[in-house]
Amino acid sequence: MSVSSDHAAELAPRLNWLRRGDPSARTVVLMLPGGRARSHQRVHRHQLAYLRVAALGRAVARSAPEVPFLQLQYRFRGWNDGEADPLADAHWAMRKLAAERPGTSVVVIGHSMGGRVGLRLGDQVSGVCALAPWIVPGEPVCRAPGRAVIAHGTSDRWTDPRASHAYARRAGIPWYPVERSGHTMLRRSRTWRSLVTTFLATALT
Repeated sequence: MSVSSDHAAELAPRLNWLRRGDPSARTVVLMLPGGRARSHQRVHRHQLAYLRVAALGRAVARSAPEVPFLQLQYRFRGWNDGEADPLADAHWAMRKLAAERPGTSVVVIGHSMGGRVGLRLGDQVSGVCALAPWIVPGEPVCRAPGRAVIAHGTSDRWTDPRASHAYARRAGIPWYPVERSGHTMLRRSRTWRSLVTTFLATALT
């Protein structure tokens, strides 16, 4: 039995606009939300992990109104061990952007699992801002350290700031602590936005 086109579309990742910006812009910003270690539950736009990153993207987009901002909606909420589902979805997004906007560079802002995905993309993107990234033992080092930064709340209890700090040292990536802030980035939210805005000002030049 063949899968219907509607069902196939439902199983596919999606790129959703946060801000369309200038159609002739040569750089786009791709927002990557967090998720879970293991889950084949579908991702929906009303879930907190998605909403958290969408709100951040819309806020920092005001500093670069001409730049298009998109957010990747993964197929599944989980990384799922060796399947690395969100990374596969990010590769799909990169191919789609390359086909639809040839010659356009991509800057990635990822939170939690999305930060891990962004760092894995490495030299495929022109910049990576990883916020509270989920770093596991043996995580491959980002291959584009000159274009990546990491920020992590020192009170984070979901992902380990010590792990991301050690990773940043191995990779030669700047690491910025956000004192007394946790994983959700609600406490000291202005500091988080300022860090991302500063990163974008450099990445978009």
